Formats: sequence, C-alpha cells, structure tokens
Amino acid sequence: PKRTEQSLKLSQFCLSVAQATFDKSDYSTAVKFVDKASSLAQTFPLPQRTDQSLNLSQACLSFAQAAFGKTQYSTAEVFFRKASSLAQGLSTTSQAKEDLKDAQLKIAVCYFHLEKYGEAERAIIEFRNLPVVSQEDTRRSLEATHLLAEVYLSTNFPNKLENAKAECEKALKGKRKALGVKHRSYYETL
Repeated sequence: PKRTEQSLKLSQFCLSVAQATFDKSDYSTAVKFVDKASSLAQTFPLPQRTDQSLNLSQACLSFAQAAFGKTQYSTAEVFFRKASSLAQGLSTTSQAKEDLKDAQLKIAVCYFHLEKYGEAERAIIEFRNLPVVSQEDTRRSLEATHLLAEVYLSTNFPNKLENAKAECEKALKGKRKALGVKHRSYYETL
C-alpha cells in the first residue's frame, strides 16, 4: 500500500510535469512524462490503475485538442493516439466514450493534414467500423465519409475520382437524410 501510494504520487507528478512542458510547447518532453506516468500506473492495483489511466487519457485528450486547435497535427495525432490507447478496455462514462470517438476521427484528420493519406484512409475505415449508436455518431460517420472523399482526391490512389465521387455521394445522401438540406454541413459536401 505505501509503495502504491508513492507510485501514485510520482505518476501524478509526472502528469503535472507533462502539463507544464506541454504548456511551454516542449511536446516531446510532455510525451515522455505521460509515458512515465502511464508506466507507473500499470503497477497499481486495479482500481487505482483504472482511475489513473482514465486521468491520463483525459489529459492526453486535452493536450491533443489543444495541439489540434493550433494546427499542430503531428503533436495532436500522438496525443489522440495515446488517449485512445490509455482508454482501451476502461469502462468509461458515455461522454468519455464520445470524446474517444471524436479523437479517433481527429486522428484521421491529422493524417490528412500531414499528407499521410494511406494512414488517413486506414484510420477512416477503422473509424467507420465503430458502431453508430447516436445522432452524434451519425454526424461523425458522415464527416468521415466526406474526409475519405478528400483523401481520394488528394492522392494517386487508383480510381481516385470514382472513389471520391462515390464517397461524396454517400456523404451528401446521408447528410441530407440526417441533417436536412438547410444544414451548413450539407452544403460543404456539395
């Protein structure tokens, strides 16, 4: 118990250092401290491990969203992936699950902006295999379909125009049905 308490404090300290270094735009150091905190969390008994993994996942998600907002897609992608990895297998709240679905889509967006089109395509296909259980899931799925069309147009994929057209038509039809023709997103797909 005492060792676990010390490890927990050290893990929380590492997370604090990660936050401070992230705030100073020292992203590689922030990643190292998140990794250290994560390694320490794996040594905890199950309840504390779960709590700390969830805290780390939420911190990584926050870092990722901040980097994404600053168009630092390489950094955002790393932290979105860490957030998803840390949250795998955790029973989380419905809001946390929604945040992780959003993170998975944003990984694909990061790859697109980084011109890693093969990775973007794989991430979109992986995302589209997730179950659609809410209106927000439907919106994200349609956004992913539209992004896939953009991926095809931006690359040298075989049959890229036919594939892009097919994906655009799916997105347009889905957005018309789910959001209506007056929704801004519908017109963006046109």
